[in-house]
Amino acid sequence: MQNPASKIVFVVRLSAIGDTLIAAKTILNLIASGYIPVFCTHQNCTDVVLSIPGLRYCALSNEKHEIAFYQIVKQSNEQMLLEPTTSKVLLDSVNSTSLTALDLQNTRRSKRFLRILKNIIKPARIETHTVHKRSLYRICLVAKSFFSRTQHARNTNNASGSLYILPQTIRRIANLNHSATRQAIGTEIQKTTTHIVPKSPRPELLLELLPQNFHNKNYVLICPGASLPLKSWGDENFAKLCLIISQQTDANIIIIGGKEELEMGNTIIQNIPVHRAVNLAGKLALGDSLTLLSKAQYVVSGDSFPGHACDLLGVPATILFGATSPHFGFTPEATNIRIRWLNLSCSPCTRHGRGKCRFKNRACLTNIKPEDVANDILDSLKKLP
Repeated sequence: MQNPASKIVFVVRLSAIGDTLIAAKTILNLIASGYIPVFCTHQNCTDVVLSIPGLRYCALSNEKHEIAFYQIVKQSNEQMLLEPTTSKVLLDSVNSTSLTALDLQNTRRSKRFLRILKNIIKPARIETHTVHKRSLYRICLVAKSFFSRTQHARNTNNASGSLYILPQTIRRIANLNHSATRQAIGTEIQKTTTHIVPKSPRPELLLELLPQNFHNKNYVLICPGASLPLKSWGDENFAKLCLIISQQTDANIIIIGGKEELEMGNTIIQNIPVHRAVNLAGKLALGDSLTLLSKAQYVVSGDSFPGHACDLLGVPATILFGATSPHFGFTPEATNIRIRWLNLSCSPCTRHGRGKCRFKNRACLTNIKPEDVANDILDSLKKLP
């Protein structure tokens, strides 16, 4: 077998931030096993790339499908920066004779990226492997739920009905990625417990945005936004949760999200004392958000990227599922992350969260009790030193 230290693996994942974070696990495993991964992703995910310890190279794609190669260098202040390079310099620097491409996306977009990459790398040859995403399985789960004419919870193993205990045998996307990597490399690779280490691209901005009494203060991070309305828990539930946090703990509350969540965030904390909560929705870059996530005592989020970030940061969290299903595989692995899911007979009703609730009530999410989520937080805070 070839020495892993001389083997380059191009890992391709160009889609959403959450998917990119799942792919970062594969990158960490390859680094721990002695390989040289080149993370191939979209330039919007640069802050994720810079947070991966030990990553030396990346290839970033833009909206025009152009590919730029970079070497990752560390500055004296431990800030990671991208330094432009070329594929030739990359290959010559490690004297690699074996090139492998691992397509963790397996879509027309990733296939186009690989065609461009192969043209750039010529005359070197790249052996390509793809992940099997079990898309048909997810389609079947959605189709099955469509025939339900009622909304009854299928969970019977807990009193509240809103905590779904994931079986250890669930087929997570992370596990499918690991299997694809093992097949591509031809041998087992190490599963590492290394966490990503995000650095805010503008640390002075965080100091400016956070009130003085928030500095070095414990906080719970709330991520109320969702990429699609069908995946949103709702203002009222988040507001009630924040009220319980402010009344029963001494932790402050920080809300993050996109610009579209700014008004929602203001509504959620309108009844919270001003010195206990701050709304940063629409004010942060991805690296800023990852930095805040890494320092939180607890995180609450819907089925979105913060859950995958917490998985890679070692941060406890509660993740809310409704229209989508944990069985799709996009589920954190960490044992300190709890999954709240009513498991209604009509769920999952969509693969990605698009569309509208045919019962017009989004009961799969809105019926998850804020008191149950608050108990998750309180239980976790009690365990802290």
